Amino acid sequence: MVFGQSLQKKSEDLALSDGAKNGRLAFHALNVSTGEVVVSLNSDKKMIPASNMKLLTTYAAIDILGPDHVFETSFGYSGVIAGGELQGDLVIQGGGDPTFGSSHFKNHHGGIERIMQDVVSALKDLGVVSIKGKIRVDESYYTGQAIPSGYPWDDVGNYYAAGAHALTVMDNTYYAFLDSKSLGGNRVQVTHTEPKISWPLSCEVEATDVKSDMAYFYPDMIGGMVIRGEIPRNRTAFKVKGAIPDPGAFFAELLEGHLSKVGIALGGDEGYMRSSGETTVIGFHYVESPTLLEIVKHTNMKSNNLFAEHLLRQIGKERANEGSFSAGIKEVEKWLDEKGIDHSGLTMKDGSGLSRGNTVSVSMMANVMKSLRQEPYYRNHAGAEGFMYG
Repeated sequence: MVFGQSLQKKSEDLALSDGAKNGRLAFHALNVSTGEVVVSLNSDKKMIPASNMKLLTTYAAIDILGPDHVFETSFGYSGVIAGGELQGDLVIQGGGDPTFGSSHFKNHHGGIERIMQDVVSALKDLGVVSIKGKIRVDESYYTGQAIPSGYPWDDVGNYYAAGAHALTVMDNTYYAFLDSKSLGGNRVQVTHTEPKISWPLSCEVEATDVKSDMAYFYPDMIGGMVIRGEIPRNRTAFKVKGAIPDPGAFFAELLEGHLSKVGIALGGDEGYMRSSGETTVIGFHYVESPTLLEIVKHTNMKSNNLFAEHLLRQIGKERANEGSFSAGIKEVEKWLDEKGIDHSGLTMKDGSGLSRGNTVSVSMMANVMKSLRQEPYYRNHAGAEGFMYG
């Protein structure tokens, strides 16, 4: 215990130092084999966890859903196929897959273009050469809003605060390319986006002497987005990332364009409608995600907020048949009770830790990690490069 006593004294001295006088420090270290407390300071105080919240969310998800769990996005149709015409609608049913079209898992599904090519191939296998109806997007798999209520308003609109939708597409992220050279002075313009977007995007960014990206996306309250902040001078293609506000509508537009390019026309005045799952649908093509274990690895290694929020909603869907953030939070708290872990210091506003309203106690987190250490998938939970490995 000499080492433990020395560490305890150093922890207390650090908490009293000038560098910590305006803040709060908390420590809690356990021997994972015996459960013995090695050092503890302010261990039951509520602390803001930031992205450490992902450790709780991903552990709960993998324990509740299972490491081999996969998400599924399905394509189907209503009506009948006669004479090469689909006399009904093409229906996309989102299943909460955070990796659908994701750049992080392109080796798994081939990217969004490959996904759309596979859908076209499946339609041609059915003999479809035209569609009388529209594209319907069914996102009824999840309920409630797609962005946690605790997210800071000035983060919403940026890629790291993208909403977790039942149909998430391409990480719900698009790129805007900014030119800080051509107009002269401090003026900046948007030259183009990738992929092309349909919502208004204005630019109030200034070119300054900053060395990195200091530009942020904000909703403009009238259905568009505005970019504000600063970027370096004399750049012709400075790339910044925003959040796709309605990925279901966005993917429907992408797919409609792809169908048109290959000669499959859609009927009606509008090619897209939102569906609530009330129509009988005949499935013909399915896209599965990587396993949950692979998704969890990426979530923790890259601190992916979007993926963590999907997992929280999926916990609610699995245990309470309600894919909402509130249901997910309630089920995580119940799960902690089942594990025998005191969570009196927990205030959970989201699954990623982005909300400043989140709190945890370090004693709770230490006990979560101790419990995780006993699981057979522990070493793969974050990967060999992660700080959880060992």
